[in-house]
Amino acid sequence: MKTVSVFLLLFCISSAANASRWWSDESRDHLLTLNTTFSNPFASTMIGVCKAKKIKYKDIDGAVVQHKRVRVDTMNSGRLPSVFVLQNENGVPKKAPLMFVLPGAFTTTKSEQPIRMAELFYKKGYHVVTLPNPWGVEFVGERPFFTMGSFVKEGEAIYMAMRSAYERLSSLNFLEDEISVMGISGGGYITAMVAGMDSISGAPILTGYATSIAAPMIWSETIVYLDKLMTDVKERLNTSLVKIAPIFWKICKKENQSEYDSKLFENAKFLTIYGGFHKHMIKSIELFDELNNLNSVPKKGYKKWRKNMNFSNFYRKYNPRGLSLIKSKWGRIDTWVNLAKENGYNKTRIVSSLDDFLNVPEVFNRLDLEEERLYLIPFGGHWGIRGFGAWFDRFFDLSFDSK
Repeated sequence: MKTVSVFLLLFCISSAANASRWWSDESRDHLLTLNTTFSNPFASTMIGVCKAKKIKYKDIDGAVVQHKRVRVDTMNSGRLPSVFVLQNENGVPKKAPLMFVLPGAFTTTKSEQPIRMAELFYKKGYHVVTLPNPWGVEFVGERPFFTMGSFVKEGEAIYMAMRSAYERLSSLNFLEDEISVMGISGGGYITAMVAGMDSISGAPILTGYATSIAAPMIWSETIVYLDKLMTDVKERLNTSLVKIAPIFWKICKKENQSEYDSKLFENAKFLTIYGGFHKHMIKSIELFDELNNLNSVPKKGYKKWRKNMNFSNFYRKYNPRGLSLIKSKWGRIDTWVNLAKENGYNKTRIVSSLDDFLNVPEVFNRLDLEEERLYLIPFGGHWGIRGFGAWFDRFFDLSFDSK
């Protein structure tokens, strides 16, 4: 096991000593039981990918699965895709608490991440509604009445979809107990946003926790970090899938970070940035370009264009106003958490690995948030904790209980 640095250990012990309304004593104690052989953030991230359970909605035992298009007025189509995974009795939906699942950047409702979360929450007794991420092709394909990357408007669209789904289930008398939301990565940031928006709606629907996992804390800083990482692997961003597949499987066979050499660490970094971010960003930009007849994706020099595209370059070319908004207070997660708190909703909580490359550890000292609200894990990279086996399973059980 990798020795935890003094800084991280003290930080986590301090957090564990402060059980609160957001985290139980038992969940805090569980934080100190983490025993992982992966401490490199990219290796940890890849382990999460490698060990992720590959399932489809139809594999969720006993669930009633309904693919719905919920009303969202800011979409050209007037609708947004969603998936309802419903508790049932003899095949008929029954009353249950509701969990909204908001997946990470570029993720669709058909991706592994939201399906796995839907399965876990279904087993905990929740109805589950999954929605697409605004940067994914499923959302972009609905042609919203705003430019891709307009993150506040994107959050508003997701909130409209949540309200539409809630109203539908409520009208059918399928809901009881708490209404909660959980988001991962970019969806974790949106989780804090919708909690804030709900608190000022005049008719709030959230009564349970809003749990933000692996989210960017300050978007303007996260963009800089991700752009730097894309630059680091820039010369490999046009690598073919034929060459990538063997690298991926070699990494997935490793059970211990001690089996890594320097080349494998570099490959883990490349696959994390390429497979988790850049590849999907390009697909979404190309679809956005096509649907809006922008003709901005060059045929000649395409590989160079693709290689040089990153978040900052996207915003400079397509949405400079959006970049200005990201640099404002609305690009900080604590702004949304405190907006909700000031308006009567104080159940937003944050889970993050201290080595998540979307943030730097010291960012948590700069947030205007109670320390007790945070659940900070020493290692795990970006959402790599889902690959931590029994530790993650126990964390999930302690954190989410529909009873």
